Amino acid sequence: MRRYETIFIAHPDLSEEEIENLSERYGAIIRKGGGTVVKVEKWGIRKLAYEVKKHLRGYYVFFDYMAPAPLIAEIERNLRIDEKVLKYMTVKTKSKAAKEEIEEIKEEVPPLTVTEAKQEGEAPSVSEEIVATVKEA
Repeated sequence: MRRYETIFIAHPDLSEEEIENLSERYGAIIRKGGGTVVKVEKWGIRKLAYEVKKHLRGYYVFFDYMAPAPLIAEIERNLRIDEKVLKYMTVKTKSKAAKEEIEEIKEEVPPLTVTEAKQEGEAPSVSEEIVATVKEA
């Protein structure tokens, strides 16, 4: 497996919940394809250097992950057809990730959670509702 970084710029009018769902969806694609998500960072809304699809601002999301090479085509295909994504870029950061490094990261990194701290009175996310339903059953 190789190590990659993908950054995508999402539509600036998306809510935090929609950004979270978008991040969870791409994290799930990486995991389903046999990859490991190392880090997800939401950088927020930033001004673009030039207009992209009639927008001057965009919401930046950064993924650091390890994945087999064929999975990159699938991730980029999904990013390309997603209307919520304005632009994206994937780069290979290291030649190959050693098996020891993969195991070390799997032990250090908790399972992917993109949710941010909840404020009082805020409704639970869909994933929290699913977990609650499973625990009740």
